Amino acid sequence: MTLQDWLATPVIVALPDIHGQREARLQAEFLLRQPGLVKTFFIEYESTASTSDPVLQHDYGRLLNAAISEMLDRGTSATVARRVLPSYFSRLNPADAQPSLVSLAATAIGNGVQVLAADMDYAAAVDELAKEALAPINLFLSAGLSIRDRAASRTIANYLGVATAAASGRLMLWGANHFTENTATESYCDTRLQIHLAQLGLPVHVATAQEMAP
Repeated sequence: MTLQDWLATPVIVALPDIHGQREARLQAEFLLRQPGLVKTFFIEYESTASTSDPVLQHDYGRLLNAAISEMLDRGTSATVARRVLPSYFSRLNPADAQPSLVSLAATAIGNGVQVLAADMDYAAAVDELAKEALAPINLFLSAGLSIRDRAASRTIANYLGVATAAASGRLMLWGANHFTENTATESYCDTRLQIHLAQLGLPVHVATAQEMAP
């Protein structure tokens, strides 16, 4: 099966993203540009992301996910979305490969695709790690990934539980280490993101390097 075939099923198609490389992002862009293929696009960005711009708050709302929904309701073009979105992505790493999450989200919005930033709020993740006495506190190693992936899987499951129009066309762009490096060790159980999602009744197909090749 091709990735297009997988997207015609209820399976979530996950593109493992190495943030400094382009392969997964180019594949996401290619799939998002195909009319009607992708209906929901999940991205690894804080679900609590917001803008401090008062004009944008007035026009689109403070929170990123609310602003995306507002733009979709208005039928906003990708060109306009590219002008609006940067203020909501203030913590985007400038070293990330192109196309950026801003560009991909704008492409999705222009094609009527719902975009959902579903990563855990980093401050809340730090608090959760401290509460569980997991040290050193690092959001990007096994314990931190586990905390974040549990929260992200719940966010995604909650959204899909009410999004009746998203029974297929489920695309995810997420850090590759959430699918591969976050594996079982003597200290931590297997807490990869696709394991959490599967436990919530959401099967995942993690795209291979061959499937993401140009």
